[in-house]
Amino acid sequence: MTSQVHSHFQEERESYEDSNNFWFALAKAQWDCGRLQKDVLDTVTQIIVTKKDIHLWEELEAASSDIKKREKVLEAFLVKLQAANPKPRKPKKKVVRSAIFKTGDCLVFPLQNGNYGGAFVLYDERDTELGLNVLAVTTINKQDKPELEDFITTEVLVQRNKSLREYDRTVLQYCYPQHFRKSSVPFEVIGHLPVSKPFEQEKHLMSAARWDFIPSYLDNQKEYEEKNGKPTSQVMLSDFR
Repeated sequence: MTSQVHSHFQEERESYEDSNNFWFALAKAQWDCGRLQKDVLDTVTQIIVTKKDIHLWEELEAASSDIKKREKVLEAFLVKLQAANPKPRKPKKKVVRSAIFKTGDCLVFPLQNGNYGGAFVLYDERDTELGLNVLAVTTINKQDKPELEDFITTEVLVQRNKSLREYDRTVLQYCYPQHFRKSSVPFEVIGHLPVSKPFEQEKHLMSAARWDFIPSYLDNQKEYEEKNGKPTSQVMLSDFR
């Protein structure tokens, strides 16, 4: 399960700003279950003892009062991790799930401007604990309902990330099947395209998103680019097929 967490939260784990929180969350989850791994504890210990996280908060210009509170919380957290959990959670019965959509499905959905957007299913899991779908959000944004030809020629949405490290991010999202029934977005499969290239998750930066969040990338694209700038790279959907 830990290897799956590393894979599915790769973007957070490798992010300069989010990696510390990734390790804190992983350590807390393992400790809660009475299964804290030594390498995870060692990583968290190094982050806290060297004040790596505190230095990050200082770089982000957090208030001094908040930094002091953060330091105390982390010190107490480390003390907690170093002792065995006296009441570990019992492991839940394993639930097997399957992804909502199949690899190659072309999904369309309404946008706030009255147009249609599109996402392409790059990957699906069958009979696994997570049952994930990985979606590539495309640049399709058109008045008429998209057709297969639009997916054949479309680009994948790329956003310029301007945190402490500036880079282009291809918008790939993984979504959980148990959240789909709560979604208010009427996703529609308008066709299917063959995919001959295996999707290698470890080679891509991805993040988790609820299904309802997918259209917001296109709904907010103009405002996002005004704030962060336009990407310098171009990615075709055909590159993944």
